[in-house]
Amino acid sequence: MRKLDDEVEPGCTVPRETLSQKGTFRGLIEIRDPKDFGAFDLRETPGSIIDFPAETCPAGGHAKHGGGGDEEANLGTTGTEPDSLYASRKLFGGQLSLDVSVIEAGGALGRKGAPKFTFVADFSKLRHGLSTFASASAPLATKGFAVGGPTGAPTEATVEPPAPFHGSATFKLESSTEASWSGDLSVEIPTLGDVRLTGPPFWSTLCAGTACTETLPPGVRFGLLGSD
Repeated sequence: MRKLDDEVEPGCTVPRETLSQKGTFRGLIEIRDPKDFGAFDLRETPGSIIDFPAETCPAGGHAKHGGGGDEEANLGTTGTEPDSLYASRKLFGGQLSLDVSVIEAGGALGRKGAPKFTFVADFSKLRHGLSTFASASAPLATKGFAVGGPTGAPTEATVEPPAPFHGSATFKLESSTEASWSGDLSVEIPTLGDVRLTGPPFWSTLCAGTACTETLPPGVRFGLLGSD
């Protein structure tokens, strides 16, 4: 058993460290899925169990906001809170998502220096009781996410991640409840091949800290499938 470093959101706390245990799973492991994985039989395989502690955060959750006001061009920080962007769509019975986040934003986290960004695209699917997940991500970058809008309420953003991503995407808040998400941004994801990450099938939302645009479809919260 070993302890892992916890990444806790600002203002949140955890009661203990995350614990990881490595071992061997024994028993019959049989998968038959020619379309996605092929077929294989195993009697044992190495694996790990990760025990995440419950995270406690201030009440209120993610707030929402609309647009308006004078624009102020910047790179990932429109105020005292770091910006982030989420885009997602249903695909092949699963969910394809893009997550762009600032993990170090100067004064926002009490550190000096330029903002740093993470770019992660992933595909998740639940079929016949089998949960699958595949992802592609870029190395930690100091550019590729430009945000514009009034302080604390960004209304526009440009995403242009480094390799393995290709192309770029633009978010624009068209009204208080509608946004456009366009461009030629794409990436290769295992089991899917090269996939486009923009276009009308996607919903998208832009956030300043916990304040996000009201552009999520009914029943959807940050990449989770809705009930409809």
